[in-house]
Amino acid sequence: MDIQNILNIAIQVIVMGFASLMIIDFTNRLCDVVLGAPRQPQITQQTQTIASAPEPQPTPTPQFEEIPDPWSLEPQSPHHAVNAPVILPFPTLRLLPPAKVQPITQGRKRQTTKSTQPKSTRQSKPRTKAKAV
Repeated sequence: MDIQNILNIAIQVIVMGFASLMIIDFTNRLCDVVLGAPRQPQITQQTQTIASAPEPQPTPTPQFEEIPDPWSLEPQSPHHAVNAPVILPFPTLRLLPPAKVQPITQGRKRQTTKSTQPKSTRQSKPRTKAKAV
């Protein structure tokens, strides 16, 4: 088997498997509705309930190093801000070499004359009869 046949079979198996799961799920839910089978678990009632409030535990606060806000900081040195223009070298384009000029050959000019016969746009094919075997 070649790879195309294997992929074709795999796609068919996936699609048909998905469709069959949808049909099985539909029939299961339809049977549950018709037969009235409950889907919810039985709830048992407890006779004794004990309510106790949990004691609040102090949550430990994480100890992080305080860092200053970067938006409100001043430059660390007066030479930090340089006002020199930035010159970016642009890449050069590698172009094709210039085209060579080919000499123009002058051919015969066609003379147009009106013909009296109508032109047929349909091309006819030669008909051949198939031989009976």
